[in-house]
Amino acid sequence: MTSLQVVSEAAKTCGKIPALTEVGVRQGGSLAVSGNKDKRWFSDVSALVRKHHFPYFMTWANFEKMPNNFFAPYMVSDTRGHEMINDFIDFYNESSSIFADGIKYKDMPQPEVINK
Repeated sequence: MTSLQVVSEAAKTCGKIPALTEVGVRQGGSLAVSGNKDKRWFSDVSALVRKHHFPYFMTWANFEKMPNNFFAPYMVSDTRGHEMINDFIDFYNESSSIFADGIKYKDMPQPEVINK
């Protein structure tokens, strides 16, 4: 049984939603500036969470412009980016992906509170 299957079964047993949170590639502290072994990591993980019906998959963030503190590929200029940027853009553009940029949370409908 894979880790995702274990989490999925535990969530189902407990009436919870399975989630994969704060994940990313960590090689020496973060993504490598170059020479990453799995350049399709984002697409591969996205396919796995879809296969196991995880509605929530959150990547870790980029906090500083340092070579050992970023977890998502980035653009270097308008035409050049990190070696994994193309796969990340494909992941971003998947119909199942939603990113927080541009979402106006205060305008979203509020869930109904159910008191038991």
